[in-house]
Amino acid sequence: MIHTVSDVYKTNMTIEELWKQLDKQMFSHIHVSYIINLSHIRSIEGDEVVLDDGERFLIARSHKQSLKEKHLEYMRRMV
Repeated sequence: MIHTVSDVYKTNMTIEELWKQLDKQMFSHIHVSYIINLSHIRSIEGDEVVLDDGERFLIARSHKQSLKEKHLEYMRRMV
């Protein structure tokens, strides 16, 4: 399932196939089941990422450092 701001789409692609097609500067793979758009992160709280809509997702330990680095770099680009 691909969730956007306005819709939800079903796909036959695996998360790895989808990941290969995304801009790595705009998206982060945070868990075996989740890829998020960096522009929709409200905050990173402990082991969770909070999105603009208040939804929370668990960050896998193996992806936490990468997420923090990518989010910081994204924020720098936006300034």
